[in-house]
Amino acid sequence: MAVLGQMMYQWNAVDEDTMEELENTSVQAATHYVTLGEFETDDHVVTLIDCPGHNEYMKNMINGAGGADCALLVVSAAEGEFEEGLGGQMREHARLAFYLGIRRVIVAITKMDSCDWSEDRYNEVVTETKRILSKQGFNAEKTPYVPISGLNGDNISTAIDSPWYNGWPSTSNGVTSYPGRSLLDAIKYFPPPARRINASFRLPIRKVYNIPSVGTIVTGTVIAGRCRPGMTVALSPHRTVVQVQSIQQFHKQVNECSAGDIVGLDLGDGIDVDGCTVVSDVKDSAAICDSFTAHIIVLGHALKSGCAPSVHCGTGHAPCKLEIIDVLDSRTGKSLNQKNKIARPGLAALVRVTPLKRLCVENHLDYPALGRIIVRDSGLTIAVGTVKAVEKTTEYGR
Repeated sequence: MAVLGQMMYQWNAVDEDTMEELENTSVQAATHYVTLGEFETDDHVVTLIDCPGHNEYMKNMINGAGGADCALLVVSAAEGEFEEGLGGQMREHARLAFYLGIRRVIVAITKMDSCDWSEDRYNEVVTETKRILSKQGFNAEKTPYVPISGLNGDNISTAIDSPWYNGWPSTSNGVTSYPGRSLLDAIKYFPPPARRINASFRLPIRKVYNIPSVGTIVTGTVIAGRCRPGMTVALSPHRTVVQVQSIQQFHKQVNECSAGDIVGLDLGDGIDVDGCTVVSDVKDSAAICDSFTAHIIVLGHALKSGCAPSVHCGTGHAPCKLEIIDVLDSRTGKSLNQKNKIARPGLAALVRVTPLKRLCVENHLDYPALGRIIVRDSGLTIAVGTVKAVEKTTEYGR
């Protein structure tokens, strides 16, 4: 929380009263929920999405990270703390971020003041972090590794004067340059990704607020398309059709939102909706499925037909029954022609997934953010994959 608080305070993402409230909360408990903050640079409007790190709140981490363009991985340089993170949580967070579709990452190495800004300790942390990021699929050589002090606020907005740190290196055509030094420089370093503005509207709901005399406000990240006040939308998987009354972006009403925006939609009074819902254009509504076919890679324990782990997709999740259609070589994708069809760790599988309660998913080729699944059991990620085909239920009434 010290790092997040310094970022939000230095970049005017929160006022002093809110900053004090965050500090008091951080003393009492770890972050349980997703927290948002917004600030502007010379050429970007940036939204900070603070996700819980504790394993017990991994569902909230998945919901928050699913709407991000870039991951900020905060690791500690303090003696013993970095080594403890290597044991599990750091690797798990990097793995989940990658399989949620995030391809850009910034590493903030905090608590550098605890080791007197040691170059050797910095290099040690960078070397181990690169190894983990590379193993999870990230381009670790193009990742900024920024030494900071969250407690003192050093090298967050203003670059430090250091005898050994010149910034993170970037090599192009054999020429090495140093694009920036501070954490703010690293955030400005990445241009915004391409947006699917011309696709049909999709917004997986992250949180629901029922406000007296105002109505039901749902918040989330627009993953595709556009929406304007007055637009008729469908709520999947509830089969409810409503009209958007107004759109808010950080407490300001706007006339339109589009892919990439984090917004709140006012859906009016008396709307029954929860956080496992997707808002979509009623003319091309998000798919509610009886079952779907997915290609998965097994990470944890072996999977057999009939097991029923929890499957996460977008901001939704449900217990799902898995049927192993075929077990595959994870590198070539070729069938292993198994008779018993047991998908062991390191192998891939084609599976038919049957949600035991309604779940909204899409073909990965159509809507990537709603076509990635994370399979979890007993607090662990045991498989990840992509949706290949969806068997829809009855369509909305037109």
